[in-house]
Amino acid sequence: MSADKHPTMKCPFCAWSSRTYNASAHFLKHHSAKIHIRPVTNDHCLYAYVVHDKEEIEFCGCLTCGKGTLGDGNFGNSSRWIEMHSKNKACKDLHRKKLADLRESIRIANMVAAPPPEAPTVTPAAPAPILHSVWASLKKNKPFVPFMEEVEGFCKMCNDESDDDFDPTEAIERTIRCAVSDRNNISQHKTEMSKIENEHDTVVANMQYDIKQLKQQVSGLQDYINDQAKRTSDLERRLALLERENKRYKAVYPELPAEDPQ
Repeated sequence: MSADKHPTMKCPFCAWSSRTYNASAHFLKHHSAKIHIRPVTNDHCLYAYVVHDKEEIEFCGCLTCGKGTLGDGNFGNSSRWIEMHSKNKACKDLHRKKLADLRESIRIANMVAAPPPEAPTVTPAAPAPILHSVWASLKKNKPFVPFMEEVEGFCKMCNDESDDDFDPTEAIERTIRCAVSDRNNISQHKTEMSKIENEHDTVVANMQYDIKQLKQQVSGLQDYINDQAKRTSDLERRLALLERENKRYKAVYPELPAEDPQ
């Protein structure tokens, strides 16, 4: 029996149970406080996850139409869903506003569910300045500049931040996602190229075999033609000898009278 194309799942936070493609809509509607938004998104879908028993449940969802799927959006069915959904231009118009509204609702939900503040503790300095320094240092390499500026623009567009608030952490995650996606595409292309090369080698081998067979047939025909030409030449030479012999015979023996039929 074939596997179910639309498996079901149970919500880890309540009694809800349904098809897996409904999970993202359920999390967004009923468990916004549990949602962690990935730093990098796109212009029509949300990359996010919830945590249950220290396990991340990744999902992608559209904040406009409510459709979605489980997965990180980079591989497998979730990647194909993201690519197909990107064709729905109507879902892009309200995405940024709905994303901002979702961030605000998550912030409010976390404030309500937050425990009493604990005593302040000494924490090490945030690594943000170091990341800014590393990002600025890498950006001095001219071949890197076009890609890095594209990543910066993408992050600012998705998060609606100003230039001063640019966070290289998001840019680094976006860069890693691009690298992983490109590596996956390259691996897939290599597999396809290997398949094409094998098929090409098979076609070439068959063609070479056919050419060899045709050459043998052509060689046989040439030998046959040469043999027939030689035989024809011999016949012509013999015919010429017979004609000369016939002329000498007629010269010695005149034509005989017609025989009496009785």
